[in-house]
Amino acid sequence: MQKKACVRRQQWQEAVFDETERDHLDRLTPVQAEPRQAETPMGTSQGQTKRMVGLARGIRLGRGSVLAMGFALLLIWKPGLVLAVIGVPIVLAVIAYLTVGHERIAEISAVSWRKFQARRPKRAETLRAKADALALQWDMLLDHLPESWAERLALPDLSGSNGTTLQDAPDPFERLAREIRND
Repeated sequence: MQKKACVRRQQWQEAVFDETERDHLDRLTPVQAEPRQAETPMGTSQGQTKRMVGLARGIRLGRGSVLAMGFALLLIWKPGLVLAVIGVPIVLAVIAYLTVGHERIAEISAVSWRKFQARRPKRAETLRAKADALALQWDMLLDHLPESWAERLALPDLSGSNGTTLQDAPDPFERLAREIRND
């Protein structure tokens, strides 16, 4: 048994050294020789192993591909976690929108935008230009829809503010108090 293992090991070493030496010679000569199919201890031929390593080395993955594969793996491994990480912020945003209301959300967004514009004017201008280009493309899409649909789906004007601030807006609780007094 010991002798048979040593013979296989020696055959494997000869095949490995022979392949590397032949690869060196193949690079020097323009004619490619067929790789010799020597049996390795794991049962695959040396040529197959080299081809698989060559294929693996030839694959170059970008950052997006790696992130997409990682997300797919996480989605398969822990689907509840992915659902929670994506779903909880969406549910919280919907709750905030329904609680505060459309006008207040728009005003809070406008205040945040003015602060961002004061901190980074160049970046704010490029962002505004991109949003304006998107709004123009959206308007072109809305031109193909019926008028009643287009009115509901129209985007707001992104070029400026209407002049009202959060402090100038009427208090919704005052309106409720007036309605209660009238009843």
